[in-house]
Amino acid sequence: IRSSLWTLGGYGMGQVLRFSNNIILARLLAPDIFGLMVLINTFIMGLELFSDIGIGQTLIQNPNGEKPEFYNTAWTVQVIRGCGLWLVCVLVTVPLSSFYDEQRLIYLFPLAGFTVVTAGLKSPSIPILQKRLMQSRLTILELSVQLVSLISMVVWALISPGVLALIFGNLVGSTVRTVSSHFLLPDIKTKFILDKTVLKEISSFGRWIFFSSILLFISQQGDRLFLGKAIPLELLGIYGIARALSNILRLVLIKI
Repeated sequence: IRSSLWTLGGYGMGQVLRFSNNIILARLLAPDIFGLMVLINTFIMGLELFSDIGIGQTLIQNPNGEKPEFYNTAWTVQVIRGCGLWLVCVLVTVPLSSFYDEQRLIYLFPLAGFTVVTAGLKSPSIPILQKRLMQSRLTILELSVQLVSLISMVVWALISPGVLALIFGNLVGSTVRTVSSHFLLPDIKTKFILDKTVLKEISSFGRWIFFSSILLFISQQGDRLFLGKAIPLELLGIYGIARALSNILRLVLIKI
């Protein structure tokens, strides 16, 4: 019950911050910039979900999740996956920019996609805290990260209104989350390890996460991929904001 209250309270505060940020940025940035970010974020999410093998879920579910050889193997796989995803971002940039007839994607997509590298370096402390139902630390971390990210976006937008303000804010938030995660639990120390037994357990559990993640992406993000080609970026930006607001209740239920 205590963890649920922390989760709901943190989510509520997060939505207040996000709503305020949308109002401020909507006054500072043109609608087509939001549309461009909807497109970029959708593809980055797609790459993450199409390669999701449930590393965090495995640490929570497995009885050996808190053993050093287990969480360090999981962390090593996560780091390798993050670097691999960024290379994919670089490789698909030209085909994407050609398909959507948007040349800005050539340099924006690899830059925005670098968040997958920083996310891959996150400490396994985060899923282990979830395993221990210590939601208070996670909630405080996420709210702090969100606040830093939002401030970064607004400051950059005031100095130079453009899509780089949103990308920079996301990169700052992802970096702060990763660095802070390594100080959440003093007893969790990361190092590169690849244990064959652990790898087998992760792959056995993760293949089901992989298939469910693909279906999740298609069902929840397919509209944005289609609309990115079918309508102007200005309209896609407005749609993205409206859809995010309409999803609040559904996301509350998912958080619980």
